[in-house]
Amino acid sequence: MLFQDNLNLGLTQLADEVEIQRLLGMGVLQKSCDFKGEISGTLTTRFVYDWRLKTYDGDNSLWKGETKRWMQRSSYVAREFANDKRDDVYSPATGCHTSNLVPIVFLQMLKQLELSELDKENYDVVLAALDIKDAFLQLPQQHVVSVNLHGTEYVVLRNLPAQRLGAKAWYWYFREYVTSSMNFEWCSVQPCLAKCEGNVFMVHVDDLLFGLRSFFQQCNKSSV
Repeated sequence: MLFQDNLNLGLTQLADEVEIQRLLGMGVLQKSCDFKGEISGTLTTRFVYDWRLKTYDGDNSLWKGETKRWMQRSSYVAREFANDKRDDVYSPATGCHTSNLVPIVFLQMLKQLELSELDKENYDVVLAALDIKDAFLQLPQQHVVSVNLHGTEYVVLRNLPAQRLGAKAWYWYFREYVTSSMNFEWCSVQPCLAKCEGNVFMVHVDDLLFGLRSFFQQCNKSSV
């Protein structure tokens, strides 16, 4: 039992170290000794864990080639308590009726297509879902805070998952980006819907539901 406990502790600490190094590389964390700005505010944080099935490329005497392995994953998140009501954390969200709008438009466009176009492998009208990875980690921290992780002092420079201001900050960050770079216009009645000359999408926190494959392919080429 003692051996198993020590093994689990070692795996947990290793997973934490991998997460810390990842966040340092992304600029989310920085060692306090290297930070020259003002540190203010407090934020309760913690590590949360889960297990993920990952592809492993083995190259040793026991195994060569790709295989699957279960790996423990550590995620560094905020732990803020909703003890009081705050207006500054409000973020637009889609409802059940709004969620049906984009699929309805997709079905209407699909019906208008010729059968010959449907037979093509890469016809343009699609209904696609996109998850924006590490969305909150792209946002500057409103107040830089100091944290202690495994005996080392760090500062948190960007928003962490589960931070109460994160959803609102991300919405406006994303909205301003697609408005300025892709000329999207936003619906005044339902601010989670946006359209431009070539496309339309619905945003729900860090998930997108959109159509027209060619538009996003062109955007991807333009950003390269």
